[in-house]
Amino acid sequence: MLELEYGITDRWDMALYNLLDTDTTSGDTGYGGAKLETRYRLLPAGSWLVDPIIYFELQLLREGHSDAKQKAEVKLILARATRAPGTSPSTWRPRPSTSGRANGSPKPNTRWA
Repeated sequence: MLELEYGITDRWDMALYNLLDTDTTSGDTGYGGAKLETRYRLLPAGSWLVDPIIYFELQLLREGHSDAKQKAEVKLILARATRAPGTSPSTWRPRPSTSGRANGSPKPNTRWA
């Protein structure tokens, strides 16, 4: 399979798949057909609790390569982007400088014996 994918906008992408096939009886390989997919995110990511995405797929196979030679699919995908398990957002922020030091850290305490 060879896939070519292109992001048309930040919310819409398309992909073209060129399918290669192998005949199990003779072992011959060749072009099996093509598949076109497109996804469109209805709202900017994170606007709602879930991100609704419309998905469309069109598959065109050559004669004799499958029972489903032509098919079309439309789906509504409800997705949610999450962080990897065990991670948390960074809350560290540099403090304003009170000591004239560049990183905002206070002067170290120095004790003399």
